Formats: sequence, structure tokens, C-alpha cells
Amino acid sequence: MQQQTSNPRLWKKDESLPTGLGPALTLVAALSAGALLRGGRPPGLSVVRGKPIAQLTRPILPQARYSPAVRARQRVHSCLRGARDNCWGSKEKDLTAKFKLFLSPEISKCREARKLKRNGSQYSWRARTSCNVARRGRTLRRALIVGIDDYPKSPLGGCVHDATSIGGLFAKHADGSPNFDCLTLTSPKHELTRLSLRHSIEALFQDPAEIALFYFSGHGTANNLGGHLLTPDSDRNQDGVAMHDILVLANAARAIQEIVICLDCCNSGAFGESPALSGDSAGLREGLSVLTAGRSTQPAMEVGGRGVFTRLLQGALSGGAADVLGRVTIASVYAYVDQTLGAWGQRPMFKAHVSRLTSLRDCAPGVPIEVLRQLPQLFLTPDSDLKLDPSFERYKGDPAYSNHTSVVEPRNEQIFSDLQKLRNGRLVLPVGEDHLYYAAMNSKSCRLTPLGKFYWHLAHEEKI
Repeated sequence: MQQQTSNPRLWKKDESLPTGLGPALTLVAALSAGALLRGGRPPGLSVVRGKPIAQLTRPILPQARYSPAVRARQRVHSCLRGARDNCWGSKEKDLTAKFKLFLSPEISKCREARKLKRNGSQYSWRARTSCNVARRGRTLRRALIVGIDDYPKSPLGGCVHDATSIGGLFAKHADGSPNFDCLTLTSPKHELTRLSLRHSIEALFQDPAEIALFYFSGHGTANNLGGHLLTPDSDRNQDGVAMHDILVLANAARAIQEIVICLDCCNSGAFGESPALSGDSAGLREGLSVLTAGRSTQPAMEVGGRGVFTRLLQGALSGGAADVLGRVTIASVYAYVDQTLGAWGQRPMFKAHVSRLTSLRDCAPGVPIEVLRQLPQLFLTPDSDLKLDPSFERYKGDPAYSNHTSVVEPRNEQIFSDLQKLRNGRLVLPVGEDHLYYAAMNSKSCRLTPLGKFYWHLAHEEKI
């Protein structure tokens, strides 16, 4: 983590740049180092006006090849080139006239390049994340996963393992396709401090995204000033990162559609509770969901070197909380965890202010989507029955039906195969029999369950 939060060196006013770099290099070094934060130009640095990108990237003299400013310029322009090649466009009027001077018309259309120019972040990993997202050109889903074991006074044994396991699940869907772009920070592998953790959380909520997720596994505490996430350098004077500060950052991140926060630490239920308000109050912006391992007064337990809450979270993400379509949402995760933990001891808390539920991970669907879309063709109305007969099912050697002479029709056999999948997904049930096979052999029928009627309406309205 120390490498990620180290600040590039800034050229002071009385220092001279290496020979041959010129004012263009001065500008790019200032941008990379964070000198142009939200307008204005630092003293002692000149500005190139009206220079196209091609001129800003002219060959570098050999004697200046390895200077810090040259490396800063190369890093910024690498990000700009990646963003330019994958730009998805935005309105020109959103770009201030100041930065139009430094960007070609093609790059001016790129939202990520504009963000990089405007913010000039001093933390290099933020810039790398922005250009990596632009280079991929896909839906923005990012996650910050943190696990801390090496507390000097009270070390833990399963937080790093929990963070690594959860990060692997969030990184890919069940079919192996990419899901969240995860940044996993574990201690002692990374040097996590109160300041570096806060900077990482700020970076998570900084740029636009469809969904941003924060997971923390470690020590937590709560006092009359609210709850805190503890880092190894926390002490009596510094309680770590305040949960209220994280809530403020999340509420201010309006460019992110959905935010999910999962905390596996003691007193984690204090998240969302303001000391100035009553203990039952939680101010969450729309689109923010919080799932905690316990109440504000409860510890988070470890069993067998694993957190109890994270073990259940892992089971939910692996398919235990998936719906018929295989989608796992934060609400279904809470339902899974809630049913597993008893009424005594550790109780999870779920706080949300959402108008829609975004899938956190896609697992194998209980029923193939193409079968679900056939529901309105199989059942004319949600309340109608589908008549069956022996032509739907092949004779399987049952002595009770050894005399039947019906010929199986291929189309009916395919329909019956789909009905069996719907039956396994709890969408269809036989009428008057325990199994669909006997309903077909006895010329009875089948009908939709309440869940089946729900998906019938979705298919009828072409919502799936």
C-alpha cells in the first residue's frame, strides 16, 4: 500500500527541469503529480497553450530519459492514449475551456481522460484504475476488498483469507466472465494505515460507475462518537477510519448508481448511525445498501479461522442466494444470512435505500432463460392448466403402464423436458400426482406455482 500512496515528486519553483524537456513536460509532470487540482496553475510552472497532443509527445532527449518528470509524462500520456482509444463520448460543454487547450478533439470526448485531467490525482493507483477502466470499455463495476490480520495488540487469523476468497468471487461470475474490477488490500502484504485506507475509500467513490462495492474484514469499534474501522496503526488517539466519514463519502458519490458496503467486524451495525441522532436513525442516499455482520453492540465471531459472516456471504455468492435467473442481490444475500443465524448472539443488519436491486454476481440459473420465455406459450394464462398425456413421456419400464400403446411425439417430449426444468425450479407442479411422469402417464395436467405466475408475467411483458 505504501507504493500505491507515495506521492510523485513535485518540481519546486527554484528547480530547473532537465535540458530539452520544455514547457510541455512541465505541464504533464504537474498533471501527474496532482499540481492542477480543480483549476489554477502552480507557481513557477509554465503552461503550453494550444499545443496538440502530437506535439506534447515529441521525442525525449537521451539525457532526460530517466528523470522523474519524464516518467510522469509517459505515465499520463499512456493513460490518455488508452482512454482515447476507448472513448464513449460526452458533451463538449462539460469540459472547461482550460483543458480544451491541452486535449485534441478526439480525446476531449473521453470522459475518463477528462476526469484524469481535471482531478490530477496525486495517488498514482487512481490514475491507473481510470485508464484501465477506459481501456476495457465495459460496464464500470469496481470493488475495494480489505482484510487485516496483523494488529499489534490483538492479531486476527482469518481476515486476509476471507478477503481473498470474497475478492475471487466478486471478480468473476460463475461462468468465468469478468464481474467486478477488484482492488484487494490485505495486511501484512500491504502497509495499511488509517490514512491509506481512507485514501483508498475516497478513490473507490471518486469516479462514475454503475456499482461500487466496499468489503472490510478486520477489527471494528464503537464509542460515543460512532463506529470505526481499525487499522494496525490505530490507538487511543486515532480510532481508525470513522464509519460516518465513509457514509458521507458514499452519500456524496452521486456519479455512482449503486453502492454496496459489507462489513465483517465488531460493532459494524454502527454504520449509518449518527451520534447526533437517535441510535435507530440511518441517513442513506438512494442507491446505497449496507450489510453488516452484527449490531452496533455485537462482536463479529471467527470459527475455524474464518469469519462466520463472511463464510455465509461466500455461500450466498456461490449460488445459495441466487434467484431462478441465477442473480444474487444484496437483499437475497441478507435473506440467506438471516435464515442461517439464530435469534441469539450475532445478528446481521441490513440497511438500504434503493429503488432497484443490482446483481452482485451471476450464478448458474435454476431454469434456462429460453425456457422461461416459453411460459406464455405453454400456459395461455397464468391460471390455466396444461393437459398432459402419455405422448409427452417415454415408457420407462414401469409394470403399471406396460400395456399403454401411445406413441411419443417429439414436440411433446421436448415440452415435457422443459416442464421438468420448470418443476425443478419450483415454477410448475403436477395436478393430482406427486410427479410429472405420473401426471403424463395418467393423462392429468400441470399448473404454475405462484412463483411460476410471477415469471409468466415477466415473460409475457418481455422483461426477461
